[in-house]
Amino acid sequence: MRCFVRIMLIVAALFICGGVSVLGQDTDSKKQDKEIKIEKKTEYELIVIDPGFEAWYSVRNVKAKHKSEAYYKNWNHRYAIEWNRLYRNGARNIDSDIDYDVNADYGFELNHKLYYYFLFWEETNGKKLIKRGVR
Repeated sequence: MRCFVRIMLIVAALFICGGVSVLGQDTDSKKQDKEIKIEKKTEYELIVIDPGFEAWYSVRNVKAKHKSEAYYKNWNHRYAIEWNRLYRNGARNIDSDIDYDVNADYGFELNHKLYYYFLFWEETNGKKLIKRGVR
């Protein structure tokens, strides 16, 4: 059975520009000092197009069981490497690659949800992506 899974990390770069504020004016030399503040912020969104994932995730998303962001990031990196290896080798139930950058700041929510997607995939496909100990 072909998996309908498409994981896309949609990167929407939002550039939020602050205003220009005049720090001082020197009327003698007609020189103006200006400070321009530009804040760059990148936001990431995880979109999972897989029937049943959201319901499955909502049951397992218990805040009391959350681990650290570093924990999820570490496992996501390992999972993404194996996922992409299988994709490149033509695995029938993986029809997209995952562009996961371990150095990017995806935030807790995205890392948490992606980690749980990998667990969902393992459970629904009856295959382990990577060997691991106790979860």
